[in-house]
Amino acid sequence: MAYDRTRSEISLDSRLLRPPARALAVRSPTVPTRPRLTVILCLVTLLGAVASGCSGEEQQGTPSSTTAQPVDVTLPPLDLSINEQTIAFVSRLVVGTSLIQRPLDPAKQGEQQVVTLGKNVRAESLVWAPDGSTLYFVATPEAEPPSANFEIWSLPADGTEPVQLTDDPGSDGGISVSPDGATIAFFSNRGNAATGDFDLWVMGADGTGARKVVDSDAGVGEIQFTPDGQNLVYVTRTINSSTVWTVPLVGGSPTPLGATTGIADQPDVSPDGTQIAFAGQLDGDPVSRIYLMAIDGTDVRALTSDTAGDRDPTWSPDGTKLAFTRVGLDEDEEPADLLYVLDVASGEAVIVSSVQGADAREPAWSSDGKFIAFTSNQSQDDEIAVVAADGSTGIFASGNPQAADTSPAWKPLPAG
Repeated sequence: MAYDRTRSEISLDSRLLRPPARALAVRSPTVPTRPRLTVILCLVTLLGAVASGCSGEEQQGTPSSTTAQPVDVTLPPLDLSINEQTIAFVSRLVVGTSLIQRPLDPAKQGEQQVVTLGKNVRAESLVWAPDGSTLYFVATPEAEPPSANFEIWSLPADGTEPVQLTDDPGSDGGISVSPDGATIAFFSNRGNAATGDFDLWVMGADGTGARKVVDSDAGVGEIQFTPDGQNLVYVTRTINSSTVWTVPLVGGSPTPLGATTGIADQPDVSPDGTQIAFAGQLDGDPVSRIYLMAIDGTDVRALTSDTAGDRDPTWSPDGTKLAFTRVGLDEDEEPADLLYVLDVASGEAVIVSSVQGADAREPAWSSDGKFIAFTSNQSQDDEIAVVAADGSTGIFASGNPQAADTSPAWKPLPAG
């Protein structure tokens, strides 16, 4: 992989469009713990593809919520003068791919770090170590023609040269770092040349001691450590279904959680480790909704009931709210993915960003819970947008119209 460290100026602007913050009543009916399910064809995928063509009648027994209406209001710019947050993201230009660490405070423009990885490199899945000392990511090697084989890399927070942690014929991805920063969990199809199936692996944060934890006949998707670091929550996917599982970090028999047929996808464990939010199509529902279940898979209940389709549930740091995306309409009544914040206790969901003619995906909370970053395709190429968590203000934080910017990851703030 080619490596070049450069610096460049920051460009921030406030081209975000959104409606006035308006509450949508999203009540939470109880769903049987192990309902009888029907396979649904419109799968909400890890890549965040819009489930176009998914429509149907309201789920039986589920209260309806207000469907998003066309919007047309300019969002005021964020005041970043006292902001201490730094956001990392992948930036891809015709000349190559870079990792950028960008302070949001304009006065700290000179502290931006740009690490150029190479012309034919693809990078994604940025994850910080809990102490903010290291940024982990997956990337393909520099090769001609371009390679499709992803490996895991680490980058010190000071922007010095990245280190390759895995090197095998298979492809690795889906990285999650343990709460103590000592272990990385990931999926890999190493050794599965015939089937291409991805299994669940773990290794030390320095890339040593790799071992397989789960040998899966279905492909392993998103992986997440529980807050105590003792267990892993992950997804397996087949063509027409997906299931959430848990397995001890030390190994053992995996346990399915909640629904075992239909679609249960994109799990996110609550900060206190007691609940799991996920996107799902359960009980014959043709529309993806946000669900909640206990960490042991019991007490499954729907949190949203809109007819448009919800996905990407992401817990706030204090565990009181969930950010998620919903298929809605922009001011021209064209489909667009809207960013919402849901208060889990009250069931109230509020639109915090609706970008005209664009999708919102990959929502990520800042470590202080004040901001949400996400990827938006308002321009022809992707950009990183940042909004206040209450929807009051926002900016485009990447601001290079010639680059495709994705995978936002907030650097953890120092303890205390």
